[in-house]
Amino acid sequence: MSPNTATVKKFATISDIEEKTLKSRRRPIVVLNKNKHYCLSPSVAPYLHNLGVMLPYSALHHLLFTYTNEPAYIMTSANMPGEPMLIENEEIISKLDGIARLFPPP
Repeated sequence: MSPNTATVKKFATISDIEEKTLKSRRRPIVVLNKNKHYCLSPSVAPYLHNLGVMLPYSALHHLLFTYTNEPAYIMTSANMPGEPMLIENEEIISKLDGIARLFPPP
């Protein structure tokens, strides 16, 4: 999630229709291609040429960007390719050990 499309353009290419979609009332996740000036961590989607991007849509999201100069917050569903979604905390903790650093409390 990035604060605005100007910031998104620092790390991804964005067409007019993609920008319009990102700014729409529904605030969907839009898959964008990384650009040649890609500035996010190489650990973010390391084997992909694209990534899902969204803009803030809640007061909490906007508040998060009020107190940082970071270009994005990285969020994930933690779905591993080809694997079912992890939904139980114990399973999440055991299968994502060494991958994720922060988990919701059980």
